[in-house]
Amino acid sequence: MRPEELRERLLQAGLSAYKVADVAPGGVSLSLDDLDRGRKLWPWFILLALLFLAAEVVLIRTSR
Repeated sequence: MRPEELRERLLQAGLSAYKVADVAPGGVSLSLDDLDRGRKLWPWFILLALLFLAAEVVLIRTSR
């Protein structure tokens, strides 16, 4: 069954809380892992923390 057909049948059944994984057969495990754990945002938060820390150091040194 194609993903479009599955989505249509789920809508007809009145289901709205679902996600149809439309991936190649080799990428199923990676896709399921991403769905289970969510997006990994921690590297972005570390980068932003370092940038804000650098901005604070620059502001403190220039204000004297």
